[in-house]
Amino acid sequence: MTIAERAVGGVTVLDIDGQLSFGDAAECLREYLDSLLARDQTRIILNLGRLSTLDSSGLGEILRGQRLFQQQGGDLRLLGVAANVHRTLAMTRVDARLRTFDLEEVAVESFDRSTDGQ
Repeated sequence: MTIAERAVGGVTVLDIDGQLSFGDAAECLREYLDSLLARDQTRIILNLGRLSTLDSSGLGEILRGQRLFQQQGGDLRLLGVAANVHRTLAMTRVDARLRTFDLEEVAVESFDRSTDGQ
């Protein structure tokens, strides 16, 4: 798994490529999200358009990150979720907890439209 970071309109976008699963990949995401918190970056979009696999460990790290960012007044949102990853989100009913978007521009703008000041 690789992670590329970029800033778009005051939001940090992480482009994730590969497999987000048990082991090194899940730990890598955990460490990356923790580093964003340490830098006070709390408005995060995970671009999953090139993610081929998501298992329960990867999903757990995404949910952990979302909780931590929300505790700091931010949020974590998903972009470009592939069909196979979306099935995992739906089967686990996590899709109801995570805001997902098809277009990056809409995802970025959603932070400005949030009613809770994110």
